[in-house]
Amino acid sequence: MMPFAALVHGARFGALVLGAVSAALYTWIGSLPASELPLWLLLTGFLVLFAVPLLYLLLFRLARRWTRVTFVVGAGEFRLPRGVPWFGAVFVLQAPIVANLIVQPELDSLALRVVAVLVVPLMVWALFRSGPLRLTPDGLRISPRHRVVWDVLEPGGPYPEHVQGRTIWLLTRYDGWKSITVHDELVDVEFLAAAIRHYRENPAARAGIGTRAGLDALAGA
Repeated sequence: MMPFAALVHGARFGALVLGAVSAALYTWIGSLPASELPLWLLLTGFLVLFAVPLLYLLLFRLARRWTRVTFVVGAGEFRLPRGVPWFGAVFVLQAPIVANLIVQPELDSLALRVVAVLVVPLMVWALFRSGPLRLTPDGLRISPRHRVVWDVLEPGGPYPEHVQGRTIWLLTRYDGWKSITVHDELVDVEFLAAAIRHYRENPAARAGIGTRAGLDALAGA
């Protein structure tokens, strides 16, 4: 089985490489005079623009078959990668378009060029960011301002029936029911619910959160 972190990092850096290659090829094709542009090369440009993102998604799907989806180890926490592979496919699709806008000599709008340059780091940020939900030794960080301590959760939960689609319902001692909904995070929701239940019932295991050994122990629990 492929490690989950290898799948995520491969998808992210693979998108960067494919986006850069597509941008270079598409920019080169766009720099040629129209009179010297053969039809086969023009068709190659369109093929690069649309087929490469589809190839990227296909390769990711094949790799995921050999991977158990778990968490990514962060600095003292477990993280959920966000937008993989969809942001990667969008990056591969947009990279040649943005590159062509930046270097196109016929483009007189400085403002449009500046916007195109600023889009690049935004796309990279979206590709590499993690979701707001984190598992820490102290509890769940649902958002930067919303945390739930492990011992506040009712023992034994969440049960399998508390998983509804992409939403997990948590019963807390003082605030009643709370819901966690994962949207574009790459995570097995049932595995996430089982991890929450495991750390609620096993306080000694919480110290391993944020470590590779802790993740291996969780996967084998």
